[in-house]
Amino acid sequence: MILGTIAIIAGAAAAGGAAYGWAKKKKTSNGTAVAAGAGSAAVAGVAMAYLWPLALVGGAVTVAYLWGRSKGEQKALPPGSS
Repeated sequence: MILGTIAIIAGAAAAGGAAYGWAKKKKTSNGTAVAAGAGSAAVAGVAMAYLWPLALVGGAVTVAYLWGRSKGEQKALPPGSS
């Protein structure tokens, strides 16, 4: 239970920090950037608290897809080896 709470807080903080950084990159004021970061953190925290099963399944499907795709790729031969 405590690990889940820590994960939600960490994820929300990461989302808020990313939104703040993006807003500052766009040269917005500090107040606007803080509001964007806080709003993103709140939405991300709620979403992770209630939608974590969807994220877990989506992550597993993505890993399986990428793993399967890498198995079927043709590798190019180096120059001169025919």
